[in-house]
Order: sequence, then structure tokens, then C-alpha cells
Amino acid sequence: MLHEVMVKWMSSVTLSEVEMGGILNAVEALHVLEQLNVVHEASLPSLETTLRVVTNKNCHPMDNPLRSTHSHRETEPSSGHSQHGTSSDVEQHAQSAYSNERARRYRRASTPQCLRGNKFNTRMLKQQLAQALSEYDITDVMGCNPKSGRVPMTDASHCCNCGTEHSRRHIKLGSTLKPTQCVGCNAHLRSQIDFGSLTDALVWSYLFEEIGVPLSCSNAHVSFCDVIAMLPAMRRYYRLDELGNDFYRLQCYFLTHFIYIVSDWGRHTIRRELFEEEYIFLVKNMSTVIDHKDPELVGEFLQCLRIFNVSKQHDPDVWNLVERAMLFLLEVELRLGSSGIWKKSSKVYDRYHSSYCGAIGLMVYDFHGNPLGPQAMTADVVIPRAFRCANHT
Repeated sequence: MLHEVMVKWMSSVTLSEVEMGGILNAVEALHVLEQLNVVHEASLPSLETTLRVVTNKNCHPMDNPLRSTHSHRETEPSSGHSQHGTSSDVEQHAQSAYSNERARRYRRASTPQCLRGNKFNTRMLKQQLAQALSEYDITDVMGCNPKSGRVPMTDASHCCNCGTEHSRRHIKLGSTLKPTQCVGCNAHLRSQIDFGSLTDALVWSYLFEEIGVPLSCSNAHVSFCDVIAMLPAMRRYYRLDELGNDFYRLQCYFLTHFIYIVSDWGRHTIRRELFEEEYIFLVKNMSTVIDHKDPELVGEFLQCLRIFNVSKQHDPDVWNLVERAMLFLLEVELRLGSSGIWKKSSKVYDRYHSSYCGAIGLMVYDFHGNPLGPQAMTADVVIPRAFRCANHT
């Protein structure tokens, strides 16, 4: 299936009208192709070779046999900007109505002449993406501007508990008054940290950096380093009763995606003492996400605990939570027909994402190694490009 999708995407991608959604989809696709050293249609490996590479624990995709001796990343043009690009890979459900999944993403940028009528080529596509980005505001990409040096906050008219957007509601009613309580759930309305935008900023800046495309928009050039500079303010996690349901869920997705990024998307385990805030939050809040019957968050929490190298032998108390969470996922799957489905929905993405999260929560992991451990300096551990850039900033 993955092989067929890659073939179909490469043969059809033209982006004749470049929307922000199309740009971000292309970034995610390029990140996958980059792992397989695919630069044009002819370089796509066979299905058998692809499977062998992505399932071989001893073969990191960044140093796999499909890659040439000299990475093509090193010769990519910088489009006139600094070599510090940006990057990311985020789930759409982790974006609130107040974040960057807004109608402005569907504003179209003109199509560069260089890609019209040409066959697929990653370098050409990256040039196109860089040119298209120049016509957008940075907030179109990630809902905030990390260059401002301020943590993005929501408007007080957005309910952090149920997600009701009161500004739009009152415009429809012709009212100029701003309510202090939500008309939907009666929760107190207040400004909160915009975790949806923070997740987007972290993930997309990382992915752009990884594929070597500068995240240079009409009003700002943002790097992964600009985003992680806000981490001290970001990593203050709140309880459910402090945030409300909607923002608590968005905060959880920010945390899990932060763990994914620092572990190179679960490729390595990470040391708990370096991410104590996240580890403690996952342990203390696992019961909460189970009680809220949220298989997607339960699956991601389980995967993150595995990334922290939680085991039955060394963490018996935490392992009790792990077993409870896995039993919850199995019960939901059985209740829905025992067919790899964890959510009934008419939307393909909702069904896909819930199944993905259920699967990663039940998987047993065999990590490539811990880049922060004793073997960190060995030649076979590849540091992600985003972190190499951060290290030299």
C-alpha cells in the first residue's frame, strides 16, 4: 500500500494551484521519500527493498543501502536564505478551531513555471515549495510567529473547554458584547496558551528542516531553533480542570509530538531525567485519558512511555498503567468489531488516525538505540538534520 501510494503521488503531484494544505502534504511526503533516498521516479526502490529497509532494526533509514555515499541534501540550493530551514509532521486533529487549520490555508499561491509539465523530481519540488511559501504569512503555516519571542495565546472568546468560538457566534447575532462565560458549557472564558499553534510550529519547523527547505514566508524566515527557543515557556503542563477538555487534549498532543521529535519519531529511546516534566505528566494523566475513552491519546501516551523505555521489569507500578491502557485499546477494538478500528467515523482521516494510534499503542518496540546514551558518539547513530542545525546555532 505504501509503495503504491508513493508511486501514485509522484506521478500526479503538480500542485497547479498551490494551497497551504498542498504545501504541507508535500512536505510530509518528501520527508518519507527522503528517508528512502528517492529523488525522482526512477529512483523509487522496489516494494521488497522498501519493506526490508523500513523494517530492519539495524538499518536506520538515513544510512540505509538505498542512499548514495554523498547525500543529495548537501547540494540542495538554499534559495538565497540561510541553511537553517525548518520541518514537521503533525496530526490534523491536534489543531483547534482557533489554530492554523483555518480557511486562510486554502488561499492559493501562484505556480512556479519550473514544475509545470515536468516529471517528478524532489529538488524541483523543493524549489517550488520554497517559492510558494514566499507568498504566505508565517501564521498561515503554523498559526503563530515564533520570531515574535512570545508564546501564542488564544483569544478569550474561544472556549478552552468545549471549543465554542464566541466571536463568530456574536457576529452572527449582531452583538458587540463579549461574554465572560461560554454559552455552550458555561465555562469561564479566558485566554490560554495556544497549544494547537505550538504543536504546528514544533512539528512543521522540524520537518521543513529535515527536508532542507527554508521556511521563508513573506514576513519571516523561521527555523527550528526559533521554535525550540520557546520551549522553557511551552513545557509548563496543566491539569484537565485547569485547562478544560478542548485545550487539555491539545496540550496532550503537543507533549506527545514533542517526545516524537526529540526521539526522531520514536526511533530512539530517551532519558527520563532530561524530560522529567513530560514523563511525569504521561504517568499522572494516563488514567485521565483512559477515563475519557480517548483511544488516540491512549495510544500516543503508550508509545511515548515506550520511548521512555518503560518496562515491566524495571517499572512495575507504571507497567500496571501500561497494561490497563492496552486492555482499554483491546476492549474498544473488540466493541467496534475487532477489525483494527478504534473510531467509527465517516471521515477517512479520523478512521485512519484512530487505527494508527491504536496500533502504535499495542506494538512492541525494538529501538535503533539511544542517541543520548553511551553510544551517542558512535558512527552508526545519525543525528537528525534539525538537531545538527540547532547544535551549530
